[in-house]
Amino acid sequence: MNKINQLLIATTILAFAFLAAANAQVSVKNFVGPSVEVGVQATNTKLTLGDKTYFEYDFEVSKNHTDYLAKLSAQYGFSTPINNIVMALGASYTPGTATVNFTGNEHYDEYTRIKHAMSLYVEPAYVLSETTAVFGKLSYNRANSLVNFDNNDPLDEDSIIISGIGIGAGITYFFKTDIFLKAEIESINYGTNKYYPKRYGPYYEAKTQQTNSTISLGVKF
Repeated sequence: MNKINQLLIATTILAFAFLAAANAQVSVKNFVGPSVEVGVQATNTKLTLGDKTYFEYDFEVSKNHTDYLAKLSAQYGFSTPINNIVMALGASYTPGTATVNFTGNEHYDEYTRIKHAMSLYVEPAYVLSETTAVFGKLSYNRANSLVNFDNNDPLDEDSIIISGIGIGAGITYFFKTDIFLKAEIESINYGTNKYYPKRYGPYYEAKTQQTNSTISLGVKF
């Protein structure tokens, strides 16, 4: 997670705590119950690849790339005993593919494809008014990650499931009774994972991180 994302998330959390302490009660009914969202997500993927031998790294390269993907989400909001605080549980699915290409680097023409990203999340929110709330987010994320280590040869690739924890923050605004806009930023760390291509050995290691900035249109039922 870069310093800008850390600052944004930390600022939101501090604002959340301050507003909760003020404890001025407003109606939370717009934020309680089921809702669905369709969004556009700017996904910045950073991949750090290492050629792992039995003894040491022969090399390590790092690169990032941004893709614009669709995102589908569904959640249910619950009221809490604390004034203005609601808690939502939800799930999301990103059907597109995030890519990072290392074409032309000094070692191989490598690329990665991360697709079928899914998440389960909890989203505590502070309701500022009947139409507006700010929220934090904690998520568990899972995706399919394929890494090819040499110019599209299927013998030089491996595909695995990766998982990681995400944290984020954002704002929700109802511009009609049951229709809202949501903006959020989230940082996900999938950690370092091992890949075993069929041709090479023993294995490669790749560290995967993503920063997702999303604008969504939602409907509450």
